[in-house]
Amino acid sequence: MTNRTPRSAFVALGAAVLLLTVLAPAARPVAAATKARAKARPTQSAHDAGKVLLAARKDVAAAQGHCAAHRDEPAAVLLEKTERSVDLALATKPEKRIRDGLKAVQKDVARLDKQVTARRVAALAALPPGHPLIGPADPAEVVADSIAFAALPPTEVAPAFELPLPGDEDDPAYALPALDDDAIAVEEHPLVDKWLDYFTGRGRPTFERWLERSGQYVDAMKLILEKEGVPTDLVHLVFVESGFNPQARSVASAVGPWQFIRGTANIFGLRVNSWVDERKDPEASTIAAARYLKHLYGLFNSWPLALASYNAGEGAVGRAIKRQGTRDFWALRLPEETRNYVPKFMAVLAISRDPSRYGFDQVAVAAPLAFDEVSLPGPVDLRALAAACETDLDVIKHLNPQFLRHAAPPRGDAVMVRVPDGAGERLMASLAAGTLELPKVAVPADPLVLRHKVRRGESLKGLGLRYGVSPATIAKKNRMSKSARLRVGRTLLIPQADVAMREARPAGTKTAASASGAAKSTQTVKVRKGQTLSEIAVAHGVTVAALREANGLSKSQSLQAGQRLRIPRAG
Repeated sequence: MTNRTPRSAFVALGAAVLLLTVLAPAARPVAAATKARAKARPTQSAHDAGKVLLAARKDVAAAQGHCAAHRDEPAAVLLEKTERSVDLALATKPEKRIRDGLKAVQKDVARLDKQVTARRVAALAALPPGHPLIGPADPAEVVADSIAFAALPPTEVAPAFELPLPGDEDDPAYALPALDDDAIAVEEHPLVDKWLDYFTGRGRPTFERWLERSGQYVDAMKLILEKEGVPTDLVHLVFVESGFNPQARSVASAVGPWQFIRGTANIFGLRVNSWVDERKDPEASTIAAARYLKHLYGLFNSWPLALASYNAGEGAVGRAIKRQGTRDFWALRLPEETRNYVPKFMAVLAISRDPSRYGFDQVAVAAPLAFDEVSLPGPVDLRALAAACETDLDVIKHLNPQFLRHAAPPRGDAVMVRVPDGAGERLMASLAAGTLELPKVAVPADPLVLRHKVRRGESLKGLGLRYGVSPATIAKKNRMSKSARLRVGRTLLIPQADVAMREARPAGTKTAASASGAAKSTQTVKVRKGQTLSEIAVAHGVTVAALREANGLSKSQSLQAGQRLRIPRAG
């Protein structure tokens, strides 16, 4: 017996087709008009993603040059930075033209990364057993693992990894109490053994230099970590990051003992401008690092994963967990630098807990810095301050590495300065008695313009997207027409409208916003459908709390598509 479709079903289907045939011509113009309007509507994400695309293309070109010259380390750093920025830009779902450009950059990054990784694998294979980059473990296993990692096929960008922002009241890290267990476990693994062998062998002179220098800062940093409610063991991360050198700067422009990049520094309240860089301040940067690490631990509930995120970024680690289906750090496929970062920290931690076992108990560790802190009306001339304290300028600069020039700008009306131990009381007494007067100095704001040297293929429109300034403004500043072609090698002045607006206002005057007590704003954005406060805060380098305050939003209020938000100044 065969199954047959009832005649009534064919009748219904025919009616439906007829109805669609009649209605389709009328529906097409409406759909087409809607699509055209959507395509023509400018979006903030297109502008932001466009800037990322231009910067990514520039970085890929630079990485290509490094690869051609076999400079694998700087190439790897640039490729990792580019991959992270492109991933974040794609997660905002930009328009097709920019999305296609970003995906093309992804392919270039994957191709170059494969070249760099292949050369690194070949170099590993050529090393003898026992070399510090391989360790006493089976070299063939290390090389095979590297080859397997290099051979992984390129994957599509995983869905955006949802992260609460630092400063968001819903951030689970800020709900954590002070941690009772102050110890981070040193886990047994061949990579930990590798770094133990290195620090006790070929790398011993370097580690002894770090250990000697650490004495100046480690006790004060531990007190800050304890106060912030994180394990004091985390102070040993500074060995790995900078060797306790406040002036340390990485090839990726991370700065200071805890190696903050500028964007993360802004989020955690560190000032960075042409006069002061608080990433170099041992105290301020330790507070910021403690809060960042606490945030990361709140996300992953694992110190190995939190430390890996401190190195590679929480988004990179979160995506790796989603793709690979494991939360075991040792089983995750991560960039080579990050795979070694956590074991390196654990090796340092093991040595610090038992220095005599590893032969470091005889190292002459420097004494903690001894100083007084004084609050002075700013700006302060550091040369005059050194003379008043009967010391050298170099001593003042060593105690205050955050000040980049010979003047200390105030925060508000006063500036906190460290002076040699015992000099603070004498200095304040002399100022109070009128027998000493510190001269006033001028601290001009950061330059109102940036200088950009034109490279091949650049245009006014592209530079406008990159710097957030209209092409017409750039053309006017450089006395050229909007349609002019740029000459390669010419230096253009790029006006910074945000700074210009701030500096055009006479000192002491108040805007309507500041007079009413509201947060000062330099920009407004229109909320797109599905956007969250966290996403907008990340895009503009501010905290969720600052966004809420600037716009009078309560915790329970949700965003509406089309709503306009004021963006407060970061930092």
